[in-house]
Amino acid sequence: MTVHPGDQVGRGDHIANVGSSGTTGGPHLHFQMTDRPSVVLADGMPYVFDTFELTGQTPPLADVLRYYDTLEPIPIATTRTEERRDQLPLGRDVVAFAAIPPGR
Repeated sequence: MTVHPGDQVGRGDHIANVGSSGTTGGPHLHFQMTDRPSVVLADGMPYVFDTFELTGQTPPLADVLRYYDTLEPIPIATTRTEERRDQLPLGRDVVAFAAIPPGR
């Protein structure tokens, strides 16, 4: 992580690298926005992304669970790919964000 509790972040700020800290089914990043100190399981504030690319979807959780102990790649369905605007990705969505140019 490159941010710490109490830090304020803005558009394009690097907050963390994607990674895997164990048998998690693959590299990923969890984050939430809050208006006061919180624990990970607390409710966060709603937000949307200006734009992101939906690159695929994972299978339903019941089908994904078998991959967690094997470290095999989770299959990603790429039948629904498109640019999304002013939305929040859903739980099974796999997304990509455009790179922010240096000096944004």
